[in-house]
Amino acid sequence: MKKFLVVFLALIMIVAVFAGCGKTPDNSSKASENSQQEQSSEAGSKYPSGYAFDETSYKGKTLRWWNHWDTVDTKGYIAEFENATGAKIEYSTLSGNGGTEYAAQLSSAITAGTGPDIAVVYDWALPAWTRKGLLIPLSEVLDVTEEIYQKNISQSMLDFFTYQNESYVINTSNVACYYLLYRKDLIDEAGLDDPYELWQNGEWNYEKFNEYMQALTYDSDDDGVIDMRGLTGYTDEGWLGTVENGNYVRWKEDGTPYFALTDSDMLECIVENRECMYNGWQKQDVLPVDEFKSGKFAFFYSAQWDWQVVIEAFGAENIGWVQMPYAMGNTSKVVLNRTNAVGYAFPSCIKEKGLAEHYIKYNMFWKRIDVDPEESIAEYVETSFGGIRELYDFHTEMQKQTFAPNAGCFSVLANVIQSKILWNFDDTPANQVQSAKAAAQSLIDEVFYGDDE
Repeated sequence: MKKFLVVFLALIMIVAVFAGCGKTPDNSSKASENSQQEQSSEAGSKYPSGYAFDETSYKGKTLRWWNHWDTVDTKGYIAEFENATGAKIEYSTLSGNGGTEYAAQLSSAITAGTGPDIAVVYDWALPAWTRKGLLIPLSEVLDVTEEIYQKNISQSMLDFFTYQNESYVINTSNVACYYLLYRKDLIDEAGLDDPYELWQNGEWNYEKFNEYMQALTYDSDDDGVIDMRGLTGYTDEGWLGTVENGNYVRWKEDGTPYFALTDSDMLECIVENRECMYNGWQKQDVLPVDEFKSGKFAFFYSAQWDWQVVIEAFGAENIGWVQMPYAMGNTSKVVLNRTNAVGYAFPSCIKEKGLAEHYIKYNMFWKRIDVDPEESIAEYVETSFGGIRELYDFHTEMQKQTFAPNAGCFSVLANVIQSKILWNFDDTPANQVQSAKAAAQSLIDEVFYGDDE
């Protein structure tokens, strides 16, 4: 395999950029556009009072933005921007839920020169997409050192999506992180202590967690079939955060990436994780939130998009929350909370740089300025946390220490790890890690050094 040296992380399976991709428009007009924007009159809109819409430069132009989820203009921000500028904001929803299917559709369109101006991307975008020229740096469109960005960006996501000293993805400071919700009634029925109290007392670790998995896995109707279990959710990557600096990929002193599950601390965490999975987790082809709502699971590991549904199902008084337990080999006892590495990037076929900068500044950042903080928090608590302010406060604490698994959406690498290690109970983790090592390292090398020709 021909190798070209690169520095950061991401996915695979992306074709080279063909000559058919339209050239990136010259950005020399950006300064004059900014000057026009500063001189333009305010549009008299409700959000935000300090924002000056450019009412002349973008009339009749269309900004194309691709997601994998439906975008609904519930607050009227899109309509407001369109009315003020005369531009059209066109959101399109692609299939694939952000994974390989979505990435393939997006990369094909960019390669053909028919891609959008802005697109949602995940960790599979680096470094493969930047090596292949599918994305352009943020600096070609906007200046993230401006105060409005610095106050509201997620610095961790900006750092995560930096490659050869250029940042390629921007996101707001509100990042979704994962932790555990649990059914208080099932905990009480099993005669177990409240997990949150154990966590507060420093007694919540994998050893205790496994005890809970065993106690909460049983045959509730004496028909000989286990029908109650301890845990459901998106935990395959979550346990990495229980290890210090836990990621599938780590770097040697010479800067080369290697398969990290061969490290002793990671191996110890796999052993603990496997035990919890074996004792209390059943893998099914059902959405985890639906599994939890079935009433057959005591713990649920996910992020805030599921909380409202869960709380409505069981009642706010019956829901507790706690961080993932720390691995026994974790000497710091610090747990990092998994978050999705996701944000907004500019494809190399972007046609409307100025409009993209203008809309991102308004839609993602400026519109927040005039919103009363407490009013905004109250609305967020109601729509995402079942009206439970204490859960929101816990969530904001969990946001302070997050990590994005650097192989989280590496779908092929993740499949190797899941099939050969996590869900394979026929051998010891040490043997399984060694059997998976060559295949995993080959995939890592393909991502970091893949042939671009």
